[in-house]
Amino acid sequence: MYRELPSDRYYAACEGSWAAPLTLVVTEPTAVLRAMGLLDGLGLLALAWWPRWLGRVLLHTTVQPLANRQVRHTTTVRWLGLPVVHSNELLSLEADGVRLRMHGTTRMLLMPWRRLPVRGSGQIAADASRATYRLEWMGAEIIQESTRLADTVELSQSGPGYHARESLQREC
Repeated sequence: MYRELPSDRYYAACEGSWAAPLTLVVTEPTAVLRAMGLLDGLGLLALAWWPRWLGRVLLHTTVQPLANRQVRHTTTVRWLGLPVVHSNELLSLEADGVRLRMHGTTRMLLMPWRRLPVRGSGQIAADASRATYRLEWMGAEIIQESTRLADTVELSQSGPGYHARESLQREC
């Protein structure tokens, strides 16, 4: 990869595996259901309201820079070690070193035959310290921001009727 461009520096620094407990806060359950539909909305509400005594829900993510100015990104939500939700995206970095396009799919453990598209765009800060994404996930428009620190990535996401904030730690 061309390490002098902001997007290349950002994803090179984020390369590897990351994890954190999932923290979803639902502010308007009806907005979640309207945006995502009944089935997907109920799934998100279940993740948000899952009692800790039944086991923590964890977010695992990987970043792998590839050739041709592309980056493979995965996100897996796990409960008791089982993958409940899995997304696999390909990020295509633009020649300007700042903008990107994203496409991929999301799958649910309980419905492995069903694949939901993930589409979006993003922008990397000129100093390569943060990224902002606008994406369609499970039928809803989501705004996601990530700020890269030493061995932590602060992640925030907001969608219709909910928001999330995680402090992803690098996995060894």
